Amino acid sequence: MSGPVTNDPSPHEQRLAEVFVELADTLIHDVDVADFLQSLTEHCVELLPANAAGLMLADEHGRLHLAAATSSTTRDLGLFELAQEQGPCVDAFTTEQPLLNVAIASTNAATRWPAFTTAAAQAGVTSTSALPMRLHGQVVGALNLLSNRHDPLSATSLALGQALADVATIALLNEGSLREKTPLSKQLHSALQSRVVIEQAKGVLAARAGISVEDAFVWLRRHARSHGMALTQVAAGVVAGELRLDLDHTLEPPAPEPQTPGHQAPRHQAPSATSGAGTGSSLSSDAGAAESDPLASTSETVLAPLDLEILRMIAAGDAGAAVAHRLAIPITEVTLRMMLIRAQLGVTSTAGAVQVARRDGII
Repeated sequence: MSGPVTNDPSPHEQRLAEVFVELADTLIHDVDVADFLQSLTEHCVELLPANAAGLMLADEHGRLHLAAATSSTTRDLGLFELAQEQGPCVDAFTTEQPLLNVAIASTNAATRWPAFTTAAAQAGVTSTSALPMRLHGQVVGALNLLSNRHDPLSATSLALGQALADVATIALLNEGSLREKTPLSKQLHSALQSRVVIEQAKGVLAARAGISVEDAFVWLRRHARSHGMALTQVAAGVVAGELRLDLDHTLEPPAPEPQTPGHQAPRHQAPSATSGAGTGSSLSSDAGAAESDPLASTSETVLAPLDLEILRMIAAGDAGAAVAHRLAIPITEVTLRMMLIRAQLGVTSTAGAVQVARRDGII
């Protein structure tokens, strides 16, 4: 007689189990919300056939804010979606219903989100799925899955994505009860404020050490984990000048993230706010976006969608602080982006940049 048949789990199934154990652990112990949400988006890319993921949370007034993203490209696209007040996450949150496998090039998507689909296509996105973060009728945000593939996500993948979103929601709700029953609205506010501090720290460390913003985040998180500190605590220390991580370590490009067997991690080519790349960026290196016309030199083809939005807001009379507040980004980033915009348009003043953009009919 033959021996008993064993059905060993595949490497993907094993990793899936490990991730859910990790996420479930946050329901028992105090959780670093900022690090947890970032890890969640990274797990989505690791476990699902998606190239990027972003997560938005609502504040106490019901306004969405970007809370985590897997790359600076995804981050900029999310901020652009919020600035335009149109896009998959906005609709999933508003309607409390998922939007599944929406083709960016479809007539329906272009009609529904004209500005967002243009920016998404420029970033190499071909399809998007937005999943509401909800529990017991309470919606606190939305999870966005972005792909540069032409085949839709399977029902199994979408169900897994929704499960990850649900776990995140439960963790956020539970975190509020772990710390003296903090109301959910205050907990979400704390999570969103943490993101602002982290973004500031990324910019400070990147400028100080001469590295990319994405590498700066890797070092912030690495320091937090190796020293048993909250990511927000490390970020606040960097911003205040109390921590100088570039002096504590010999900064080298971080090692690439490990890949799950059978799934190729996306190779993001997102320019950071300090990179100076101005033609937008692909979701990944094999996005297959069409080449731009080499003769085109208007500001619309030179500037990334988020930079165009910032320029439009400034042209409309918004001060830098107002732009930063509306986009929930540091004022230093607005200033830096305007410096890059002026350089990309070949002008020396913000007024000159506005004049060029008006000449090209984009604001």
